[in-house]
Amino acid sequence: MYRSVVVIFFILLNTINCFCQNNKIDSLKRQCLKKDTSSVVNYRKIGSLLLNVGQNDSSFIYYQKSIKLAQLLKDKRQIGLSIKFLAR
Repeated sequence: MYRSVVVIFFILLNTINCFCQNNKIDSLKRQCLKKDTSSVVNYRKIGSLLLNVGQNDSSFIYYQKSIKLAQLLKDKRQIGLSIKFLAR
């Protein structure tokens, strides 16, 4: 009985964490409407959040978006940081 209560507790705890991550991701997506350096950083943050919850394919897409936008802005520092995050 005790074991099943502990298992249910951890399942609920992980579910709450996922909902918080989704709210954070949605907030960051809304901030990516402008094509500036802050959007490059936010794309990387989204990629990191998705990587932390095991969505590797989606995180790869957002890291690529950050690289493409950094290249469009010709920001070498952001290009380097985005490639570094992609290589993790």
